[in-house]
Amino acid sequence: MIYTIISILIGAGITWLVSWYYYKRAGDGLKAEADRLQRTNEMILRWLEVDGNNIKIIRDDHGKPVSLARTVNVTDAISVSCVPLGGELRSVTDEPRT
Repeated sequence: MIYTIISILIGAGITWLVSWYYYKRAGDGLKAEADRLQRTNEMILRWLEVDGNNIKIIRDDHGKPVSLARTVNVTDAISVSCVPLGGELRSVTDEPRT
């Protein structure tokens, strides 16, 4: 009886060690891949932020990117059509601003 309990405990310990080793290796590989992807994303974001792209990266207090802002310069006339509920079609044109 005591040998059975000892055998179960030894088997459980070996199983735990093998599982821990396997998941530790898998986790380390996943962390390395995540770090490579993070560096790649940072390079892409820096490239997007280069002058002429009109893109601004908005970052949090820790420097992590949270969103993108893109500015667009409009030089053509803008035409907007709208139909109010129960109304008729109106066309509004805004001349280009300088």
